[in-house]
Amino acid sequence: MDLRTYKIADSFTIADDAVFAVTRYMRAMAETVEIFNVEKNIEYQKRDIDLIWKFKLNGLRMERLIEVKGDTYDRTGNFFFETISNEEHQTPGCFLYSEADDLYYYFVTTKRLYILPLRQTRAWFIENIDKYPLRKTSTLTGTGSFYITVGRIVPITDVLNAIPDATIHNLANTSILIQEAIVATGEKVEESSSNVPNFAETFALTIEKIARPIWQIINFVLRQ
Repeated sequence: MDLRTYKIADSFTIADDAVFAVTRYMRAMAETVEIFNVEKNIEYQKRDIDLIWKFKLNGLRMERLIEVKGDTYDRTGNFFFETISNEEHQTPGCFLYSEADDLYYYFVTTKRLYILPLRQTRAWFIENIDKYPLRKTSTLTGTGSFYITVGRIVPITDVLNAIPDATIHNLANTSILIQEAIVATGEKVEESSSNVPNFAETFALTIEKIARPIWQIINFVLRQ
């Protein structure tokens, strides 16, 4: 069996990049009211929820709970749906227990985002789990020990064919989307900076991106 090995710091970096990209993309959407990052909130960690998205739809204020999954294996044409997060302790995988409304599955290299309605996708997956090969990954912790994560390799086309509400988004032109969102909402855009992302937003997200791995490592160590 193919066993891919990661360092825990690398895993955190992938997760950070995914959350950073998704947050920036969603803040550029005209319907967005606010996005809250709850990764460091213990109660939301237990529910495996990363973001809370508040938005307007047909004049009504709505809310969606989001789990973000970052992946660097973007050339395989597959999703990796985690079923066991720690094989030794038989801890259920986030894909099976997350209470999020949607799974935002982001391929970091190609900047392609798949938004999957989680409950619908999970129900279909459980019914068809035996069709898909089992894979394991090992993660090296800061103490030199390993833990094994178990999941299934599922072709992206299978998921898209089975889940009609799944959507695909190209995040490669996020800076352009930000400016389009500003124009759509009627905010003034200076001609000299029409192609430059909002500095304050970018700076805040960068600081958050730098600080998040520190908190994740602390939380991981405390949970051991």
